[in-house]
Amino acid sequence: MTGHRRASGRRREALAAIICLAAAGACSSGPPRSPATGPGTSPAARAVPDAAVADWGGIPVAPLGTELAALYSGLHEILYFQSAPGGGASPDPGAGAAADCYRSNGPAPRVLDREVEDYVLCFSHDRLARVEAVMRLPAKDARTLERRACDAWLPASVATTRSEGDCGGRRGDAAFRLHRDALESDTGTTVSIVVYTPGGAE
Repeated sequence: MTGHRRASGRRREALAAIICLAAAGACSSGPPRSPATGPGTSPAARAVPDAAVADWGGIPVAPLGTELAALYSGLHEILYFQSAPGGGASPDPGAGAAADCYRSNGPAPRVLDREVEDYVLCFSHDRLARVEAVMRLPAKDARTLERRACDAWLPASVATTRSEGDCGGRRGDAAFRLHRDALESDTGTTVSIVVYTPGGAE
C-alpha cells in the first residue's frame, strides 16, 4: 500500500513537471519577431523595403489608357514643359504622347514608400498616357533607391536601358524609366520615374 502511494506520488510529480515545462515553453515562444533593425542596418535600407520596389506597374494611380473623364473631378490642369531628364539631349520618354497634363486636387500619392515632390498625369486623346513622379532625396538615399528599384524591376521587364543613374524597361503596353540626377546639392538629389505608353507619340 505504501509503495502504491509512493508510485502515485512520483507520477503526479512527473506530470506536474511536464505541465510546468510546457507552460514555460509557451511563455517563451510567442509570435515570430521581425528581424532586428540595429546599427548594422543602414537608414536607406530601412526606408526602402523590398516590397516597396517590387513592381513599377503600381506607380500610376490608374491604369494607362484610363479615360480622362473617369479621373477629371479629382484633377486640375497645368502647363507642363517636358524636358530631357537631367537637362540632357535625350528625349523624355512618352513626352510626345502627352498633350494635356494634370495634378491631383488632393495629396500626392506615395511612391516607393516615399513622399513625392511632384506627381503629374498626362493624357493623349483623353486617355492616360504618361505618369511622372519626382522625389528629392539625400544623395546616398537616391543612389540606394535607384539601385534597388532597377535591380528589382529589370528582371521582370524587357530592359531598354541601364546605366549609372538611369534604367528603363517595358512590359506589355507599358514602359518605365527611372532617372537619378547626377547633380547633388544641399537640398538633395532628384529622382524621377516615368511610366508611359511606348510609341504613344507615333
